[in-house]
Amino acid sequence: MENNIFSLENKNLLEILKPYDWRAKNRNILEENIREPNEKKGFNIEGFPIEEIFIRELAQNALDAVEEKGQKKPVVLNLEIVNYINDYEKSLYRKFINPEIIKWLKLSKDIPKKDFRLTYKALKASDFNTSGLSGDVIDRFSNWHKYTMRTGTPDKSKRGDSLGSRNEGKVATWACSRLWMVFLRTQISEPNPEIRFIGKCLRRSNTPLDDPMFVRSCDEYFRKKDPSDVSIGEEFNKFLTKNIFKQQRDSDGTDFLFPEFDAFEISEVIPYAIKNWFTPIAEGKFELNINNISINKNNYLTLRKEYGAGINSENLDEEMMKFVIDSRNFDEKFLQISLKEDLTPTQYEQKEYTKDFLKTSDYSIKEISQKLTDGEHLIVKVPFKIQRKKGTIRDEFYIGLKMRANKSGRKSFGIMLRKYQILWKEKTFFEEAKWIKDLMVTVISKNPETNTLLTHFETSSHLLFNESGFSGDLDYDVTNAKLFLRLFRRSTNKIINLLFEDEEVESKNLLAGFFSIKSSNKRKNIRKTKEQDNHIDDEDELVVPKPITPIGPSKPRLFSMEQNFGKILLTSIKNQDIIGKKVKIEFGIKTRKGEDAFNKINKFDLDFENQSEISAYSGCEINNITSNSIEIEIESETFGLEIDNLTPSWSYKTRYTILN
Repeated sequence: MENNIFSLENKNLLEILKPYDWRAKNRNILEENIREPNEKKGFNIEGFPIEEIFIRELAQNALDAVEEKGQKKPVVLNLEIVNYINDYEKSLYRKFINPEIIKWLKLSKDIPKKDFRLTYKALKASDFNTSGLSGDVIDRFSNWHKYTMRTGTPDKSKRGDSLGSRNEGKVATWACSRLWMVFLRTQISEPNPEIRFIGKCLRRSNTPLDDPMFVRSCDEYFRKKDPSDVSIGEEFNKFLTKNIFKQQRDSDGTDFLFPEFDAFEISEVIPYAIKNWFTPIAEGKFELNINNISINKNNYLTLRKEYGAGINSENLDEEMMKFVIDSRNFDEKFLQISLKEDLTPTQYEQKEYTKDFLKTSDYSIKEISQKLTDGEHLIVKVPFKIQRKKGTIRDEFYIGLKMRANKSGRKSFGIMLRKYQILWKEKTFFEEAKWIKDLMVTVISKNPETNTLLTHFETSSHLLFNESGFSGDLDYDVTNAKLFLRLFRRSTNKIINLLFEDEEVESKNLLAGFFSIKSSNKRKNIRKTKEQDNHIDDEDELVVPKPITPIGPSKPRLFSMEQNFGKILLTSIKNQDIIGKKVKIEFGIKTRKGEDAFNKINKFDLDFENQSEISAYSGCEINNITSNSIEIEIESETFGLEIDNLTPSWSYKTRYTILN
C-alpha cells in the first residue's frame, strides 16, 4: 500500500537510501586548525531581520550561478512551502532526519533533549536559468565545493566578480531551519552533465566523544561514505522528485530544501526581495515567485507599494529606484562629466577637488551645478588604472546625482552598489550631501574588473568594505587597490563639494532651497561649550580646560605633534605631575572655511580600529581605542606615541581630555 513505507514496492525504493547516513569527521583536539562554528554563534550580529538576511543571501547565490554562454533569460527563483502530511511521507521524512542526526543535535544542544517534535514542514527554494552548483567536486574554488564543503572558510572562495566573497553568507539561509539543515539537488552541465545530491547540517559545536582526545565535527553531511560520490542516477532522482522535493527538474539549477522551517512567514520576504534586488529585477535579469506571487520588471513597483511597509526605508521609493536604475544604464542624453585620467595618488586623496581635476567640459562648474539644481541627471565617470600583478588595466566607476522632482526638503539619500549588491552600511560616501535637501546619490561599480577588485574588500555580510581585510594581494598591487577603494568611497563627497560649494558660484541663493543652514557662530559656540570644557586643541587659541584634577596652575600643553605625510608623532612635555593620569586623545582633520576639524569625522577618514594604527608607544599604556580616539594611562614623566597609516595628503589635528 502507498501509505505503508514498509510495503514491498517501497522497500525496494528505500534500498537506494541505504548508503546514505549522517557523517562527520572525528577531529583530534590537538589539531592546529580545528574549526568552531563561530558563524552560527555570531549569527545576525548585523542587526537586519532574518527574513531580509535570508532573501539577500539566497538571491545572491542564484545570481552568482548565472549561466554563461550568452544566456539571456532571467534568473528565476521560486520559493514555496512543502508539507509532509500522511504517514508515508512522515515516515520517509524521518529517514532523512533520522535518529542519528537527532542524537548529535541534542548532544550539541541545538535542540532540546526532551519534548522535541518534528513539524514535517519545509521551505523549498529552486533556481532556474543558472549553472547550478557546478564545477569539479574536488576543486576548492568550484561552486559545488564552496557551498557544501567550505563553511566559514575565511579566504575568498569565488573567482571573478561574483556577488559573494567570504563563503559565510549561505549560513544565513540555513538559519531558516530549526535544525540549520539543508538538502540540495543540483543539475549541472560542467564539468559533465549530471545530477548531484547531498544534505548538510551545521551544529552549534564540535561534540566530545568517548575518547577525550577527539570530538565529532560540527559539520554534518547526509551522504555516502565516499565524500566525492555525490552523483545520482535516474532512479534515485525520480525518488527525490516524487517524495522529497515534490518537483521535477528538467534544466540546470539547484533545489534547496530547508526542513523544519519556522523562522518567518514566507510572504514576509517579498518587500526585502524588492529592496535588495530591485536593480536586476527592473533590468529583466531576475524574477522571483514567492508563495505563488510573481515579482518581475513589470510589477515590482506595484508590489513595492503593497508590501512596502516591511522595508522600513522611506527614502527607497519609486523615484529613488528609477534614479539608481537610470544611473546604471545611462546614455548620451544624460549630463556627463569625468575626472581626468592619470591623476596622481596625492591628487586622488586630496581633501578637496577643484575644477582642474575634471576633463574639459562644455559647461563650467557653475553651469553644471545649476543644471543639476534644475533637475538634470548628472553622471560622473571616475577613471582609474588598476594595477594587477600581470599588468595594468584601465577601468572606471560611476557617480549619479539628481534632485528629486518634488523639492519638499527631504533628507538626501544615497546607495552604493557593487554589481547588483547594495552595501547598506556604506553611508558616509554621501555625507556631504546632508547639507543639501532632496538630492539622490549613488556610486556604482558595474564593470567586471572593478567588481572583482572590490570583492576582495567586501565583508562576509556584504554590507560594507573593510580596507584592512584585503584578500587580493596575490593578484593586485595592494597600495593601488587600497587607493581605489578609498576613491570609490570618498570621491562622491568631493564631487558634491566641488559642485555645490565652489567659491566661484556667484549666488548661493540659487541653491537656498536645497541647503540646510551650515556652520554659524551660534552653532560653533554651542559646539565649543559642549566639547571644549574638558579638552585642549593642539592648535588655535588655547582654551582653558576644566579637568576634574588639574595638572598644574599654568595649564601647559600636554604634548607636541609632528606630522610627516601619513605618520604622526606625539611627544609629551616632561612633567612628573602627569604620571597616573588617564587622557583621551582625539584626532581631527583640518577643513576649510573655519569648520571644526573634529566635526564630521567618520571611520573612512580615520579608523584606528581597522585602518590607521599605533605603530609604537612608550611611557604609557593603551586603555581604549575608538575609530578616532586613543585613551592612555600615563606611566612616566614623558611619553610618546607614533601613529601610522594615515592619509598622507591630509593635515591632522589633536586635542585631549583629562579623565581623572
